[in-house]
Amino acid sequence: MEIFPRQAEIGTDRVERFLRKFYFLNNMFPVERGLDTPIDVRVPTTEHAYHMGKFVDDEPKFLVANAKTGMEAKETANKLLEEGWEKIEDWDESKFGIMLGYNRQKFSENRELATKLIDTGSMLLVEGNNHGDRFWGVDPPRSNNGANHLGEILMLIRDDLQSAM
Repeated sequence: MEIFPRQAEIGTDRVERFLRKFYFLNNMFPVERGLDTPIDVRVPTTEHAYHMGKFVDDEPKFLVANAKTGMEAKETANKLLEEGWEKIEDWDESKFGIMLGYNRQKFSENRELATKLIDTGSMLLVEGNNHGDRFWGVDPPRSNNGANHLGEILMLIRDDLQSAM
């Protein structure tokens, strides 16, 4: 079963997880200059920015923005949703564009990261994980269990960067 158009055979050039050498691809990777958000706060990771995008009100956005790490931002957002803070109505339709936009910003404003992404060449980028995320990634790693939308976004950005060279 193909999980996305660029499905490759096991054993070909691919990144299976966004760890170690490829941690810069991970949404938890802290970006040196941070990322701009609509509430005029720079956040350290795409994870922060993505989870801020879930909320209608600014107060929960600020709470997520002030989290120390990407994981803490995710946990804060989940807690705030459990407490009843309003999620944007069209979240399921908006989340892909939000993730794409913040990752574009991450790589367009950080030349070193853009170069590292370009250096992945034509490798298949797969966000393998063990925490059940089959929308943005594949769980378990090295399986076909997931849509790998984050990997697709990164390959799209890489293609755009390569075309601009």
